[in-house]
Amino acid sequence: MNDIRAIDRIFHGIASAGPLLFFAVASVEGIVRVGYDPIEQPISALALGPRGWIQGLNFALLAGSLCLF
Repeated sequence: MNDIRAIDRIFHGIASAGPLLFFAVASVEGIVRVGYDPIEQPISALALGPRGWIQGLNFALLAGSLCLF
């Protein structure tokens, strides 16, 4: 029984950290990306270009973390 509670706590911790990590990565990528304006462009625009894989991975990790709820 305690093992299940420990696993639940780990999963909820990961699920809680996922959106924060997503926001942090998207913010840093938006600051570093030349020509990106967060007012005019959506976050998904960061998935375009040669470093688009970073935002693609960011989306995938967010989805995975939310599935743990």
